[in-house]
Amino acid sequence: MITLNLLPSREKKQLNTKMYLSLATKIVTSFLWLAVIIFSLLFAFKCIMKHSLENMTKQNDIIVQNNKELNSEIEECNNRLSALSKIQNENIVFSKILIKITEIIPKKITLNNLSLQINEKEKSNKTILIKMKGFTNNRDNLIRFKNVLNSISYIKNIELPINTLLKQENIDFEISTELMHLDKIK
Repeated sequence: MITLNLLPSREKKQLNTKMYLSLATKIVTSFLWLAVIIFSLLFAFKCIMKHSLENMTKQNDIIVQNNKELNSEIEECNNRLSALSKIQNENIVFSKILIKITEIIPKKITLNNLSLQINEKEKSNKTILIKMKGFTNNRDNLIRFKNVLNSISYIKNIELPINTLLKQENIDFEISTELMHLDKIK
């Protein structure tokens, strides 16, 4: 094959330059069109997302309005449950206390009256004031009962009026004391 070169080299360079320039123009134009298409797609996507967000916000507002009453009822129930939980945590089981007291009373002593009263000196230091009124047939039984109370670690401040101990037989008595460290009573 024979190649004929009829163009002078200068025109050949100009032609090559025009061809490269045309190619570069086509490439830049293609990139610009591609950028315009991508920008258009992104803009359309943004508009669709904005519209979707607005619809979701409206639906959420409708749901919130519809559930406002239900939410307030749930909040009220939660407040009640919290209050009940607090009461339950601070609850003192008097049945355990009464069982312990009845276990330590000697058989020859009869209680006519037993009163329990909660004494809150501090939130963490609750005590129970106990007043026991009863009858015993002799002073020795009463002294033994007082000694039993003194030997129990969670019973403090035992008060037995001195005039009660003056009688030897058929004694009506009243003892006041405090239960402390209620967590130790099991």
